[in-house]
Amino acid sequence: QIMLENAGADRGLLALFTGETLLIEAEARVVRAEVNVLKALPVDTKRDGLPIAPVQIFNYVQRTQEPLVIDDAMRSDLFKNDPFVQREAPRSVICVPLQHQRRFTGILYLQNKLTSHAFPPDRAFMLQSLSSQAAISIENARLYGNLEALNRSYARFVPVEFLQMLDRRSITDVKLGDQVQRHMSVLFSDIQGYTSLSERMTPEENINFINAYLKMMEPVLHNHFGFI
Repeated sequence: QIMLENAGADRGLLALFTGETLLIEAEARVVRAEVNVLKALPVDTKRDGLPIAPVQIFNYVQRTQEPLVIDDAMRSDLFKNDPFVQREAPRSVICVPLQHQRRFTGILYLQNKLTSHAFPPDRAFMLQSLSSQAAISIENARLYGNLEALNRSYARFVPVEFLQMLDRRSITDVKLGDQVQRHMSVLFSDIQGYTSLSERMTPEENINFINAYLKMMEPVLHNHFGFI
């Protein structure tokens, strides 16, 4: 939204790489004064049979990894035949690559449908500077999201009590050699006849049986400051 207003654009698209795939993540229009977060749509997605992004322009910026300014897209020899350009009929277009630590992370597309030559060089330079800050923010947000997902995954296998003993908030904070000495009681549980019982169950039924048993055991253990 800030880039739209500073550039004098009336519509913008934000595309980010997930792996090797470029996906449209957000769309903004000045008339609505809001950003519409999309569900990671491929750039060649069509809405009501119409393209949602200028694929040819995105391909050009992805190939050159340089900012692209088009003074009048409808008269551009390179892009006037792009289905999105033909439908949207933008006059001025600016497309800026997002880069973080020399890594190409996405593309910002802005357009002005009313005025040609709406994006002079100084405005393009300003957008490139803002885009660099945006790329850093996006990358930090993704790293934080990945870290949260990693911690949730590890939590399925590493009891949080182990981390508390080591005075660590996250599994990623644990370093090789971290240790603490504690006196502990260990409870081993044997289910009578389980071998013959398990032979009559599928692998999935075995897992469900064990989980159901542990679910019944866990409250008792927790009441005595224990864990599974």
